[in-house]
Amino acid sequence: MAVVRSDNRGFTLLELLIAMTMMTIIAASLYTSMSIGFKARESAERVVEKGRAAEIAVEVIKGMLMSAVVPNGVLAGSFSGEDDENDGGYPADTLTFYTADYNPKEDEIACDIEKVVLKMSVRKDTKERVIARKVTTNLLSPTTIDPDEEILCGNVRSMNLQYYNGSDWVDDWVSSENDNALPKAVKITIVLENTDASGTDNSTDTGDNEEDLYTYTETIMLPCSS
Repeated sequence: MAVVRSDNRGFTLLELLIAMTMMTIIAASLYTSMSIGFKARESAERVVEKGRAAEIAVEVIKGMLMSAVVPNGVLAGSFSGEDDENDGGYPADTLTFYTADYNPKEDEIACDIEKVVLKMSVRKDTKERVIARKVTTNLLSPTTIDPDEEILCGNVRSMNLQYYNGSDWVDDWVSSENDNALPKAVKITIVLENTDASGTDNSTDTGDNEEDLYTYTETIMLPCSS
């Protein structure tokens, strides 16, 4: 009678080593691909977040500028834009103007005209450069009022303002030197710093990582300009 032998041969040590090496290579490739994907997503989210922050700040500024009043009359003071730089040598312009209260608060006693000071500032706690505004609502107060700063946008490298006089763009504007008139348009350019997800500033003042900066520009027409 013939004896049937079963083949119980298992994997050799060499075959196991080859299989484990292939699995390690595949796992490393998958990890690298996922890491690149996550980094790309985080980078895209940071860009979108920057753009959204700049867009919101410009929308607030746009609302105030579109309600800017002609620099004459009792409460309407001068429209004054100063060309300046911050400690890093980047544009840090200041704009002072008077605007109609386009968004009055129901629980606040205020006149129809407000004084607005728009400028770059540095936070004392974090040393972060920000765009801030000061709004004086009661222009008839017998005492001098120094309103608190309201931060419109953070992580700002520069803010540049230009004014259109009908033929050219100029870097500053003083209404008393321009027949007490408003500029026809204001162009605002905001450059935001490169920050990581934790808010740490990764940019340097030497010009490195320029491709990681976010620049937002918008031209705002002034309806009350002559």
